[in-house]
Amino acid sequence: ADSGFILSKKLELGQEYEEMDTEYSNIRKMSRGGQASEAEDAAWVAFEARLDKCRAMQREIRNAKGDPEPIPEWFLLGRDFVLLKNLELEEELKSMVKSHKELTAMTGRGHASAAEMESASDAFKGHLKKCRAIQKEVREARGVPLPIPEEFLDY
Repeated sequence: ADSGFILSKKLELGQEYEEMDTEYSNIRKMSRGGQASEAEDAAWVAFEARLDKCRAMQREIRNAKGDPEPIPEWFLLGRDFVLLKNLELEEELKSMVKSHKELTAMTGRGHASAAEMESASDAFKGHLKKCRAIQKEVREARGVPLPIPEEFLDY
């Protein structure tokens, strides 16, 4: 295997990812206006073409017995990534609110065991943690995540 070739291809691929990250940010800014424009559509088409170029570079690196850096997930999902993640976040927020209601009801009744209380508390905290993780993914992809309701921000 030609390590010089692999290294130069990896550097080229890394450079491509950096440029695509900037391009992706610019497209996201365009789409914040709400209306999809011809310019935005053209930008996505150009972005998809660069993705194909990255896949080809990855193949070249693999063919030379190298290990290419993976393409970031939000590049692959393109315009759908933020939408899909926010749908996932919406479901997780519903589960979080439901588990919080169950915990609150248990606390109000006063006859739940410590184990039941702890289990309900862990379920709520698990949902909250997952919501925050999804929000982070959306932000990393230059998107705007759905907010966590204010009453849960202190947990």
